Amino acid sequence: MPIVMRRHTQGGQNVIAAADTSILGKKYSSGAIVLDLIKFRPFYEGEKTEVAGLKSALASCDSANLAGKLSVGAAIEAKLASKSSIIEIGGVPHLQIYRMAKQ
Repeated sequence: MPIVMRRHTQGGQNVIAAADTSILGKKYSSGAIVLDLIKFRPFYEGEKTEVAGLKSALASCDSANLAGKLSVGAAIEAKLASKSSIIEIGGVPHLQIYRMAKQ
């Protein structure tokens, strides 16, 4: 499985953290911006999944933190974000998604 995904619940919100398995255990940087997948590996690491499984989980989440081409690509394919929302950190795509709660 090329993606690891972890479901978090914080303040009643469903948060998905996912990363491509190929980038876990490494540290990337672009200037002062750092994506530390050594230190924060436990935040992302959980169940193993494919793109389809991640897309399904993203459909019902309140927010997501995604790292890697496959993980970020799943959100773009699902039309949950646009390509202009992606930042590159040391050549690794990173995307955060937040949904506003309806009142």
